[in-house]
Amino acid sequence: MMLSPMFVGAAMICGLVYSSIVVFNTMAPFLIQEALHFSAITYGKMALLMGFAFFLGNTANRLLNINQQYRLLGALALMISGVIIGLYFMVTAPMSLLHIVLPSFLIICASGIVFPCMYGSALGQFPAFAGTVSSVMTLLFVLTASVTSAVCSGLKLHSQVPFILLLTVIVILIGLMYRFLFLRKST
Repeated sequence: MMLSPMFVGAAMICGLVYSSIVVFNTMAPFLIQEALHFSAITYGKMALLMGFAFFLGNTANRLLNINQQYRLLGALALMISGVIIGLYFMVTAPMSLLHIVLPSFLIICASGIVFPCMYGSALGQFPAFAGTVSSVMTLLFVLTASVTSAVCSGLKLHSQVPFILLLTVIVILIGLMYRFLFLRKST
């Protein structure tokens, strides 16, 4: 299992898409409550909105009756859109609730599409060992999310810049891993 680049890649991509949720849940409370001076209730509503974004992405993944590769490319386009919008807001306007929530919503919604596809791809690599594969897969993506959480805790938050840049790095890593491990080469 651990020698299969597609298995490890799928686990790492799962960890990175889950990390987008971890980044929001770790950094957004400080941005929303401390920097923007909103209440904990407002943060709670925004966290609930992010949960809805993941649910929406997961539901869209289930309802979209197109090839998995096209779903994943569409999800990557949605993630890149979220990053571009976040970078635009970061450069052109002062921080606001919309500038934190909109890019996060798009990226987390796309994560809801990517996660089940990659999890299924990893399980499909070794169908005879589904239980073992599932536990190793979960271990790898939780470790990835833990490293992301550790990185988040070390960042100084006075603006949305570290938040958006970390989401940008995560999306770039997801795109690169998908491109080099999963995207079929056209001949």
